[in-house]
Amino acid sequence: MQTDPRKTVLGSRIFGRQSSRRGDQPSKHRHKRCGWWKVKPCPPGWLQFEKSCYLFSNETSTWDAASQHCAHVGGYLATVNSLREHNFTADNRLYQENDLFVGGRRSEDGSFQWVNGESMEFTHWGEGEPSNTDGNQNCLQLRAKTNGLWDDQRCDETIPNVCEKAMFG
Repeated sequence: MQTDPRKTVLGSRIFGRQSSRRGDQPSKHRHKRCGWWKVKPCPPGWLQFEKSCYLFSNETSTWDAASQHCAHVGGYLATVNSLREHNFTADNRLYQENDLFVGGRRSEDGSFQWVNGESMEFTHWGEGEPSNTDGNQNCLQLRAKTNGLWDDQRCDETIPNVCEKAMFG
């Protein structure tokens, strides 16, 4: 079986190489075809990091309202799966003094899970966290006072949040 020389393997997905011929470069306003996936540019107001788009909100809301808002705009509360992604998320808060809800929530067994079903293999908890003070801190926030280290928080607190959606569809 012969491999298509125009394609290269990146992780577990195959992406087409961009042509070097003039005029073949896709417009930033059109979808780009990459192997089996269609790459979508981030919508206005969203920031790109790796293979996702992020919408940082300065509006305050509860975790549940934030999750509904993210679903309404085509995404989910952000998942943080690496130190690089954590730093991107913490550094791009609209106001560095604000805490920020992300998509982690305590499950019935007491562990934290990502709202989109991804496994939570990377964590970046602050010292003594998660503490579950008063037994009702079930949502995950990036804590401003600890430079964005993770903290469990009451889900009915109202703080800003960040939504995420994949660039592939």
